[in-house]
Amino acid sequence: NRSVKNYGFMTNSIAKCLIDKALANINDNVNFSFQGGEPTLSGLDFFREFTSYAKEKGGERVTFSLQTNGYIIDREWAAFFHDNGYLIGLSLDGNKKIHDIYRIGPDNKGTFVKSFRAASFFNAEKVEFNILTTVNRVVAQNIGDIFDFFKKNGFRYLQFIPCLDEISGVKNDYS
Repeated sequence: NRSVKNYGFMTNSIAKCLIDKALANINDNVNFSFQGGEPTLSGLDFFREFTSYAKEKGGERVTFSLQTNGYIIDREWAAFFHDNGYLIGLSLDGNKKIHDIYRIGPDNKGTFVKSFRAASFFNAEKVEFNILTTVNRVVAQNIGDIFDFFKKNGFRYLQFIPCLDEISGVKNDYS
């Protein structure tokens, strides 16, 4: 429902300008947080350059966080996140049956397997991460099973985010 569907990816020159302005205007710690859409689609090279420049300019006062669906996360991404102290929010709406209802990939199949695999890469590389669960009608009706699934898999940091009832006048059937 947006008038402009996509403004494209942030260029490295814009990223450097953003970093410079943030660091020039804030005397305290600065967290650069990536979310919305799927930030990892900018590519690992973009994040390497962004992170390197931000650390070069801001030193110890710079931290990073990123929200992802985990779809393209592999061991290399996970190692990068660990090595650079990223806090990750991984979107996972429960077990496969529940997660795959609304989280569909470009192949029109559920994304659970890829998202869950990202969690295993994060664990293997000792990445700090939270599970982010969108609370919709199905999640609310199955919260016991979802909580048991999270507990069984050792997910200790959970965030439950309510689904919006209406966006731009368009009703949905999620909540």
